[in-house]
Amino acid sequence: MNANNYKQALLAATEVLYTEKTDYLALSTAIKAYKELLLELSALDEDTSAAREDIHHANGKALGTFWAALCVDDIIRTKQFVHGIYNAIDDLKQEGKQKIHILYAGTGPFATLLLPNMLRFPKDLISYTFMEINPISMEGIKRLLSKLEMDDYAINFVSEDASTYQIPEAVSYDLIISETLQAGLAKEQQVAIFFNLMKQSSTSTIFIPEKIELQLALRENGIAAELLTSAHYSRIATVFEVSKNAWNGYLKETSTSVQDRLLDKVDTLVSKDAMNSANTLFLLTHLQVYKEYQIGINESSLTIPLYLNSFSATEEKDRTIQTQYIIDENPRLEVQIL
Repeated sequence: MNANNYKQALLAATEVLYTEKTDYLALSTAIKAYKELLLELSALDEDTSAAREDIHHANGKALGTFWAALCVDDIIRTKQFVHGIYNAIDDLKQEGKQKIHILYAGTGPFATLLLPNMLRFPKDLISYTFMEINPISMEGIKRLLSKLEMDDYAINFVSEDASTYQIPEAVSYDLIISETLQAGLAKEQQVAIFFNLMKQSSTSTIFIPEKIELQLALRENGIAAELLTSAHYSRIATVFEVSKNAWNGYLKETSTSVQDRLLDKVDTLVSKDAMNSANTLFLLTHLQVYKEYQIGINESSLTIPLYLNSFSATEEKDRTIQTQYIIDENPRLEVQIL
């Protein structure tokens, strides 16, 4: 196929991502077609050991190219992010922005979440900064864009660690995208990346995802696994949140202790009555991609409930759960039951 045929095929394959209702069979078929096109365009060799190697940093890991490529298969994640990003760009356009600047931190080999939108907006409306620390992934996205003959798009490629990157003084972004997370905000650099970039951005900059919440919840007893729904989880409290609103006070400060205070320990009281009716404790990850575009419990690998503890069905006293988000080479929420 030539470049125009590839573009038309990509537009056709991703059309279902923009529907309001979700037809899972149609979505699954479309995602499969989308991924096949991405693999063909990027000429990605997934079978090498180098493509499977993660890149480890002091504040988390960046996924190896093979693993990053698998993310497209997470169909609700892909749909909600692609559609949410489209609406964010459209909102900026409706505000009268004559030129929109987007930073995509951690593009992987395909720029999966942004590529369909690049084909749906005029190329002179948006300039892009593609940031990717993995050289194999960077090579893949460059080959893909070249095969699509998108060399005349305003794209700046940056091979930097987004968690430490210093935005040039003359540069400002209208939209910053980074999906570098797993359930429980474990292992990857999402928190460190957003903390770094939010500190350097305008108050009007849109971040996607808009909000990530880690919540403690108790699950009802005696429900068969195949029958479980979000309604069976009783949320106790949000113990950690990643968003501009939550971090607003910290982001205005320059103190070196800001991040330490952001990561303070949180104590949550759980009553014995609550534990008697629902005695299994889970960590939930709730994702608000952009406005109404959200990802609920078990709709994605990003939102799988994580088991923490089982209490006795006859607890005689209230319990305190102490949580603290840790940023080191293995980011995670630490949980202690006191």
